[in-house]
Amino acid sequence: MIPIGDARAFKFEYKGITNVLRTPVQIIEANDPAFYETNNSIDLAQFIAIWDTGATHTCITEEVVKKCKLHSTGIGKASTPKGDMIVKKHLIDVVLPDNFIVGGVVANLVKEINGAQVLIGMDVIGHGDFAVTNQGHTTFTFRIPSRTTIDFVEETQIGRLPRALRRQAIRNRKK
Repeated sequence: MIPIGDARAFKFEYKGITNVLRTPVQIIEANDPAFYETNNSIDLAQFIAIWDTGATHTCITEEVVKKCKLHSTGIGKASTPKGDMIVKKHLIDVVLPDNFIVGGVVANLVKEINGAQVLIGMDVIGHGDFAVTNQGHTTFTFRIPSRTTIDFVEETQIGRLPRALRRQAIRNRKK
């Protein structure tokens, strides 16, 4: 899988607290990165994606295959909560909400995805920085590729230091 381009990020805010992170994505059959340099106005179908840190691989439904005219690249085994199954595989590029392209994603074809057409798995999420916060409403943000370690433990410990030591710790962290 190849993130194509410089680091990009997006943020979604949901009304209230949500336990399902949904965003729009676009799908296209996998292309050489140079394809996007010469084709600036590609008309892509948009789908709803669920982001799932418990899923190893990205999955798509038959609706995506049909709308995008995708060709199967073979079959393989996929493990699900209901057990192992044999699935068709498709090589796709995923266009995230910020128009960042994650290329060469091997997607499993599944029958359904709980009110969505795409499931973004750890094969994509694992290349970036993923954070969810809940302060009366859910905020989901994602940056790819990963740029730094997000460490809530360190942040919490710095907050407990006396003011003078806290300033020094923050300066040291920025170096």
